[in-house]
Amino acid sequence: NFRLAAVTGNSLAQLSKRFLSALLEELCEQDALYLIYRFHFFCNGAAIYVHFDPQRSERLAELMEAKLPAAELVSTARHVLLGEGEQGIRPDFILVRYAKQCCIPCE
Repeated sequence: NFRLAAVTGNSLAQLSKRFLSALLEELCEQDALYLIYRFHFFCNGAAIYVHFDPQRSERLAELMEAKLPAAELVSTARHVLLGEGEQGIRPDFILVRYAKQCCIPCE
């Protein structure tokens, strides 16, 4: 049984504000936040790769194990993944190595 969730798009803002918000609500409602680790997000316009890996964030690892009501879990997950004011995805989850691999040298 093999499942891979890869999401591509051009806008990191749309990913974080629209798609990720809806995904978090669904995963938390189903008590399945741990599945966020299985998703891989690519923003083509800026060569950004986002992966919510609990090994990169102790707070995410703890949250994946927490038993909270769905509404509280969604709120906390948004804070952990998007930060204060949900301004964008926390840098912990953006893989810089991918962006460097996609760059064309100036020379």
